[in-house]
Amino acid sequence: MISRLAHFAANFFASLAAMTLAFPALALTQDELITQCKEAARAPVVACMAKAGARLDLCIASVGRPFVYACVVRLEQQQAARVPPPLPPKDEAASATKNEKSVRNAFVAPPRTIADITAILDSEKPDDAKIGKLKEAADIKPPTNVSSEKLAEFYFNRATARGLLSRNKEALEDAQQGLALRKGTVDYFLTNSLRHNIALQYSALGDQAGALAELETIVRESQIPARRGFQILAMQEVARLLVSMGNVSEASTYSQRVQAMVQEARGSPAPAWRATYAIYGNLWEAQADAARAVILAARGQYSEAEAAYRRAEAFMRGMVRDLNRYDHGPPPEVVLQYADGARLTIAHIEARQGQLSEAEVDARRALLGILKQDGKYCPATPTFIVGLADILVEEGRHQEAEKLARAALEVERTLGVGDDSPESANILSQLGNILVLQGRMTEAANVYAVLDKAIAQWTPQRREVFELNGSRIFALYASGQVEAGIAAAENMVKRQTTRIGEKSFDAAVSRGVLAVGYALASRDAEAIREFQAAIPVLLASERENTDENDPTLMAAHNLRLQRIVEFYIGVLARGRETSGDVAVETFALADAIRGHAVQQALADASARGREGPGARPTRAHRAGRRQENQRRARCTQQSAGAAVGAARRTDRTRHQRCAGTAAHRTQGGARRDQQALPILCRAGRSEAAIGRRHQGGAQAWRSDAVVLFRRIRQFRLGGA
Repeated sequence: MISRLAHFAANFFASLAAMTLAFPALALTQDELITQCKEAARAPVVACMAKAGARLDLCIASVGRPFVYACVVRLEQQQAARVPPPLPPKDEAASATKNEKSVRNAFVAPPRTIADITAILDSEKPDDAKIGKLKEAADIKPPTNVSSEKLAEFYFNRATARGLLSRNKEALEDAQQGLALRKGTVDYFLTNSLRHNIALQYSALGDQAGALAELETIVRESQIPARRGFQILAMQEVARLLVSMGNVSEASTYSQRVQAMVQEARGSPAPAWRATYAIYGNLWEAQADAARAVILAARGQYSEAEAAYRRAEAFMRGMVRDLNRYDHGPPPEVVLQYADGARLTIAHIEARQGQLSEAEVDARRALLGILKQDGKYCPATPTFIVGLADILVEEGRHQEAEKLARAALEVERTLGVGDDSPESANILSQLGNILVLQGRMTEAANVYAVLDKAIAQWTPQRREVFELNGSRIFALYASGQVEAGIAAAENMVKRQTTRIGEKSFDAAVSRGVLAVGYALASRDAEAIREFQAAIPVLLASERENTDENDPTLMAAHNLRLQRIVEFYIGVLARGRETSGDVAVETFALADAIRGHAVQQALADASARGREGPGARPTRAHRAGRRQENQRRARCTQQSAGAAVGAARRTDRTRHQRCAGTAAHRTQGGARRDQQALPILCRAGRSEAAIGRRHQGGAQAWRSDAVVLFRRIRQFRLGGA
């Protein structure tokens, strides 16, 4: 029996050579791994042969081949796991360096103007020939008397051209026709490209489920060695799409699969993997880092996400040197667009961390890179223009942001992109928001009216992204459509609490917006209920962000908080049974906001101290400090004047002071003071009385309260 088993085993191992021909991955595995797995397979094969009626070929098929294949794969993965991730390409290493100190020391603050960018945008005129070629490519007729292969390629190219012009429905139809012509073909590259195009168009049309289905099909169809590169790209896109749908848990699973597959390719002993990685390694490393970054950002780990995106950007730029070795390489300018897109994402990640100066630098670099490479009238350029505008909005530079938003909209319309496209709708919405921030409510209402007309045929689910918007709702309030604004605000509260929870900052902002509507409609009980639910969360969020936010971000956040607090103070003050406790609460809210500015000033002083006595400030730093000193001097002078005035005034002249102060303002300022200052008069406490109650704090309390009250907009106080 033993000699018989030995004979069978010898025949089995002799047949392994034939088996490896059927499994190309094994034929390419290192000899020592194959030998090790052969030895390990001996026992199970022998056990199989010991069974009555067992045949050698059946044991090889049912036991030997699966065992050896799994064994080799396992050993390859174990060996690959010991290989660390590579450093970014040398030319781009500075973009993703781990030495944060050196990066910060080399940082040069951006200019506090966008004159250089607007000069470029204003100087470039539309190239009618170039734009005509884009439109021609999107309108070309299908060829006749060509093979299905050529026709499928035509539909892919036209779908791409139509997608660039945001003609997404037509692009989807073309890609689907091309895919139908590819069924049963051997070459997978075009099939994969068509599926990617279909997923892209579904996503642009708001059909995230359709996009996900196409990408998951690519993942399934690519589970063979020759297609693993397609699988890496598709899984990274699935992770990004799932995050946008709120399914971070499943997205994390796909992200881990991407990283595991790239890790295997990076360190596999298989010659085929090594040869392929040498060509496509930069692309795959970029996908792995991007997949990791999107999960980190979704979980609020912004510092880690920024580092991952910087690595992804560096590897994308490193791809350009490899394109001549690709089987089907994209044009270099397309790769650089993706790299600049990663840099723009980095800017938004920096903004979330409160690093607005750094964010502006990266957003500017991304936009200038696109302008230099592709010019103003390129379908990708508006995305980068509004990306910088986003940062300027956070910095409170609304007029400059408005210029950029209008420039982006002009590019879209010049290219023939309709206002009903997702990109144009987003720009219109942003422009309306910027106008609201500037208090130009009539103009904002006109912009929102254009947006309404553009998205009228969209599904309700797609429209709500633009309709349930805080700035848009404030524009409704300002135009007298209070009930419509309240209805939108109620839906926004439901949407935010369902998506991210009642205690989230965005949900609290939504409640504050709703409370303002109730206040305008004189539904004070409901307004107070919503205010009391929102304000503690908003204050807590501001305190959490104080340590890391720079002054510009604090200003943007405080403006959002102040708008809600101001209306709350107004509702409390106009109550018919106003008591001293109301005054205490309103001034406490003012002090809470003032406290953020004080804490940030201390943090700034501490940061300057950490620079060290030998640190030489740059010209930008010196200019910034000079402006800050001038601003603080003005604030100190104003506070001192307010303090002296408060000390000299008495309860007997309180009403005269209110009227007199309003009379000495400009016409617009007078209206605001006539609305705001009576709140002080009705509070039931003079500054001196409040000061006695709060041990001499009258000057600081009054100064902040007046600042808040004078900012109240479009709010009629009943019974003042």
